[in-house]
Amino acid sequence: MIVQKSDMLHLICEAKRRGKLVVAGGAYVTSVPNIAQSARVDFLILDEG
Repeated sequence: MIVQKSDMLHLICEAKRRGKLVVAGGAYVTSVPNIAQSARVDFLILDEG
C-alpha cells in the first residue's frame, strides 16, 4: 500500500489543479486518512464504505 502513496498524492494534486472533485478510498486511505486529507481530498471512503 505504501508504494502507492506518491502516485496517489500526485494524482490528487493533478486533479485538484484541474478543478476536479476528488474521492479517495481503499485500504491505504482507510489506514491513514490524514494523508489524503492533507492533500485536499474532497471525500473519503473509509472502511467498507
